[in-house]
Amino acid sequence: MLGIVFSEFEKLVEEKFSMDMLDDILDEANLDNDGAFTAVGSYPFADLAKMVGLLSKHSGIPVPDLVEVFGGHLFTIFHQRYAQFFEGIDSSLTFLEGIEDTIHTEVQKLYPEAELPTFTCTRIDDQTLQMHYQSRRPLAPLALGLIRACVEHFGQPAHIRHEGEANDMVFTVKLDT
Repeated sequence: MLGIVFSEFEKLVEEKFSMDMLDDILDEANLDNDGAFTAVGSYPFADLAKMVGLLSKHSGIPVPDLVEVFGGHLFTIFHQRYAQFFEGIDSSLTFLEGIEDTIHTEVQKLYPEAELPTFTCTRIDDQTLQMHYQSRRPLAPLALGLIRACVEHFGQPAHIRHEGEANDMVFTVKLDT
């Protein structure tokens, strides 16, 4: 898994909780690299899962809720670092439709070893998009956080339904009219 995910998770824990909480999690996780992540490195998903599980244990917040918040955080970071993906886009549905063909294609060029989820999108009508998320990793709550943050970013209130499993989820995003 890409190091940017790990380094941003650490930043989120520090910002939303505290540096002490992050230190406690890293100490208890007993990771091979002692929690020293670089944005361009690649690390085992199991390490992230361990860190999230420990944050849940220490904070009392369920893992899916933490992962969803983290997804929202990542959207903000991606918008700051990769503003070119937002140029000329005026709708959350248009942006979301382009994740697989535009964003994931570019990420694979930069990081060929990246194992990204897939999104198969179907436009139901002008106000509704269905997104089928599939991944080897159970991170559908992360995708939900990204989707919610995207809708907020474009200022388009929406109802987001989701059904399925954490590694195979169908999201339906319906803009409020």
